[in-house]
Amino acid sequence: MKSIKAETIARRNGKDWLQHSPQTVIACRQAIMDIRVARGMAKTFHVFNLPAKDVHPMSMIGRILDDYGGPLGHAWYRVRRIDEKGREHQQPYYALNVPDKGQICVEDRLA
Repeated sequence: MKSIKAETIARRNGKDWLQHSPQTVIACRQAIMDIRVARGMAKTFHVFNLPAKDVHPMSMIGRILDDYGGPLGHAWYRVRRIDEKGREHQQPYYALNVPDKGQICVEDRLA
């Protein structure tokens, strides 16, 4: 996934979103999990042994990474903002509670 500026999707209070390929999102989730496995976390937290496609972004992994802080916690927070269709919202709330209408795709990153 390409980097973004926070203001890019924060302009319309949850009505703007970025479109990503769902496959790219899963690959990013797997990469974050693989880094934690390489650092020995899978011994303590079995959830890191699961395939990324089977792990909900708002699962225990987010809590663990957030508690450790740093760039992986920030990266996972971004993953939490993406719904199952690959739409990256302003915050995780909108990934779970997508507004019915009035949404605007501000950038398509499928390419």
